[in-house]
Amino acid sequence: MAAHRQEDLRVKIPALIHLTRLGYRYLPLSAERRNPDTNILPDVFHRALEKINGCSVPEQDCMLLMEELRAALEREDLGEAFFSRLHSAWRGLKLVDYSVPENNLFHVMTELPCNGEAGRFRPDITLLVNGMPLAFVEVKNPHPGGSVRSEFDRMDRRARNPGLRRFINETQIMVFSNDMEEKDPLVPLRGAFYATTAYDRFVFHAAEEWEIPGELPRTDPGEVRRILEDNRLDPSFGEDVDLSPDTPTHRLLTSLFHVRHLLFFLRCGIFYLQEPGEAEPDRVTKQIVRFSQLRTARLLERSLSPEPEGGRVWQVHAGGKAALTGIQLRFLGDYFARRNRPVRFFYLVDSPDRARGIARELQSRGFPVRDYSPLSAVTLREEAWRKPSDPLVEIVPAFAFRSRPLPPAMTDKVPYRRVYFLDELGDGYEAGPSLLSRLRDADPDALMIAYAWDPAAEMPPHPAPLLLGSRIP
Repeated sequence: MAAHRQEDLRVKIPALIHLTRLGYRYLPLSAERRNPDTNILPDVFHRALEKINGCSVPEQDCMLLMEELRAALEREDLGEAFFSRLHSAWRGLKLVDYSVPENNLFHVMTELPCNGEAGRFRPDITLLVNGMPLAFVEVKNPHPGGSVRSEFDRMDRRARNPGLRRFINETQIMVFSNDMEEKDPLVPLRGAFYATTAYDRFVFHAAEEWEIPGELPRTDPGEVRRILEDNRLDPSFGEDVDLSPDTPTHRLLTSLFHVRHLLFFLRCGIFYLQEPGEAEPDRVTKQIVRFSQLRTARLLERSLSPEPEGGRVWQVHAGGKAALTGIQLRFLGDYFARRNRPVRFFYLVDSPDRARGIARELQSRGFPVRDYSPLSAVTLREEAWRKPSDPLVEIVPAFAFRSRPLPPAMTDKVPYRRVYFLDELGDGYEAGPSLLSRLRDADPDALMIAYAWDPAAEMPPHPAPLLLGSRIP
């Protein structure tokens, strides 16, 4: 057996095998052509385009699209141009099918070289969606006192290197693990962490909770043999590999990279934030949400199937409301679009300061916002807010309707569904239970999502609310 690093034997090889159970097919580095400028696999990319779009795609069109992706990756925009292409169509061709995961091609590779004009690196594990390398995993050997800090520092230096910019812009999710139980999430020295890319100041998250499917598929002996042979390991080595789904690394890989979870993260869990500068130009940062926030939206997804019940209040713990609202806006916009059902979003707040704050936060994430009040309405061109990927949010000052009739636009029978985000409704302001009762009576088909609702507050005699993440006694 060839000499191997301990982290390869104890963490990387088991992780590669575990990923094949999550829906990925292992590809030896020598098995596929790749574009060295982007590491996109042309043959896989071409097959995926035809499978996703259900049509024949001329090879010339495929090559032209890859050239456009390469040009997008050259920009100094944290990969925003490339990311937008993952969510749109090129000449009618989708790059990723978010609604039917089985239409996509998922692969995993090891030691895929990222060779820039000035610098290079080889992630331990690279995950590819439709031939595009969108995530990677770096592992360290677990041992007492072992730290993943060295990997963080190394990645920080790479991200600052303009010669590696294309690969940084292309990457959406990074995982760092030494396969040890986390000791302190605020001091990430050991454990399993994830982040999205930046040109500096990475923000790392430890998963506060896990989402593990009931039963993972059995390990495919053929896939195990392919991994061991490609890594020059004796087949008997597979007998000693720890394939438990409960190791720190495997828990995080399952929660992030089960193919359905990964698509949900790519579609709903990554945002580009426009941060206004005073003396300097506006600064763009890239944010990946905490897993607990995304899991809340996934619970809502399961609860809505096949058709959401009107008149219910879905309670959500308000940790990071702006990010959580952004996730749900994307998810619900897609959900109703797939059903050809127009939808209108309202955000009810209890004070002018909170209205301005949530408007600013949503706008920074790319969502068009307008004040519902006719006295201060902002006129927007229809095409500026009808995009299904960035639905318009109308901010409604709930305090203005304590004793006045609800606006007709919020109560009339219409062919579209209304979604209300209720910002701490019932949490210490007078319009709370009264306004909720009137809304539910006036708009029984609406979907209502309440942040930080008090379960003990007065509730009208409608179906019991569902509290996502815990139970109402």
